[in-house]
Formats: sequence, structure tokens, C-alpha cells
Amino acid sequence: MKVKIDEKYKWDFSDYFSSEKEWETCLKDYKKKIEEMSQFVGKLNDMSTILLCFKRMEELSVMSESLATYAFCLRDLDVTNAHQAGLVNKIENALTYHAEQTSFIEPEISSLDNEFLQKLASDYAFSPYKRLLSEIIREKEHILPEAQERLLSGISSFSEDFANNHSNFENGDLKFNRVKSKSGVLRKMDLQTAAIFLKGSDRPLRENTFKELQGAYGRFNTFLSSNYLAEVKKNVFFTKVRHFDSSLEKAFFYENVPSIIYKKLINNVENNLSLD
Repeated sequence: MKVKIDEKYKWDFSDYFSSEKEWETCLKDYKKKIEEMSQFVGKLNDMSTILLCFKRMEELSVMSESLATYAFCLRDLDVTNAHQAGLVNKIENALTYHAEQTSFIEPEISSLDNEFLQKLASDYAFSPYKRLLSEIIREKEHILPEAQERLLSGISSFSEDFANNHSNFENGDLKFNRVKSKSGVLRKMDLQTAAIFLKGSDRPLRENTFKELQGAYGRFNTFLSSNYLAEVKKNVFFTKVRHFDSSLEKAFFYENVPSIIYKKLINNVENNLSLD
């Protein structure tokens, strides 16, 4: 059942696009600018060309963020709306195209000498891209040849299906029964109110909320376990392709955090658990 919401409480998309038509126009412009990136193929070996390429990439990043924010927020208003889901599919396809058409950049730049890349990073003109250059240097051994990077870019449209499927499930398919409070009142429950109930002072309400959550999710155990297993398989695949020893190492590498911190945290928690 849809709930009518006063306009003043709805998201204001006007800072992004005034209409869906304007969004569609920007999407076409975005795709055109992606195509123009081909001018840099095989030419990223001097300071001025690399700087211009980075600036063009930055422009594309701003455009993609605005396009994606608009589409995803519209979709989130009602995940069952097929038309709004279609806008998300359009931007996801465009983002995949973006990744494919620019997949040559990191392999080309990573093939350059570290001394030259460090020189770029220390140049004032490259100050907005210092972090980017530092990360390329750090990730060199995990950056693949251009053909392989392009191939991996092409699967980006479905490599995030775990998160998308889970989000659609929670916001579209997952339903809860009303839960009884201490006073005997049946309270309407969704994921947002459940979080409030679980932190409240009403103990029977907390207990009933917990049981309802477990029961609701439990009715979808097959889907949840299959979806999770698919994510594990994906992570194992990328771990091997990117030449990491484990998925844990890969995850922390891209956060630039030593995995030993996580391992020590787990050990400290386990060593200090009390069953009393």
C-alpha cells in the first residue's frame, strides 16, 4: 500500500535535474564525452596529456554521480516501479560503458616509471590528483594488462548484484506482521521502526520485534543463502584475478589498511569474551 506524502517531505531533485527529460539529455551528453576518451589511448606518456586526461575523467565523474544519484533516488522511492527501475538500468549500462572505455588508463599509467609518477604527484598542477597517482603506484602489481582490465570492466554491471538484490528484497519483498507492545497495542513494523523498537525500553516489544525479524528473514533462507554464496564466489574470483592471497587481503588492500588490524581485533574480542 502506497502512502501519500506531502511534497515538502519529499526529496528535492531540482539541484540535479529539473525533469526526467533533462536527465535523458545529460545521459546522452555523458555517453558522448565517454566516447571522446578514446583520444588518449596509447598517448598517456607525458605530463600534459596525462593532466588533460585526468581533468576529463574528473568531469565524467561529476556527471556520472549526478546521473546516478537522480536515478537511484527515484528508484528508491518505489523499488517496485518498473519505469524508475528502467532509469537505473540505463545509468548502470552507461557506467559499465564508461568503465570499459576508460579501462586503458590505469594500465598505461602504471607502466610508467615510478620516479616519473612521483614527479607528477609532486607537481602543483597535479595536486587534485595526487591521491590517484599514489594509489596507481601502490596498486601496480594488481593492475592487469589493458585487454584484461577491459574485460573485467564489462562485468561491473552485474558484479554488484548481491547488494542490489538484497536492497530490492528488503525494500520490496520483505514484509512484517504487527508486533505487540507491553500495553498490548499492535504496532506496525518495518525495518526503520524495528530499529527503534529494538532500542526502546519496552521489553516485550523488543522481544516480539526480534522474533518477527528472525521469522521474516527466515522465510527467505534459500534466497539469502544463495545470494550470499554468489557474492563469496565473486570475491574469490576477483581475489585470484587480482593476484591476492585471500579475499580478506584484497578487501583491506583497497581500503589501504593492514589486514593484521582486523585479525588482532577479532583475536582481542574472542580472548575477552565472557560467558558469565
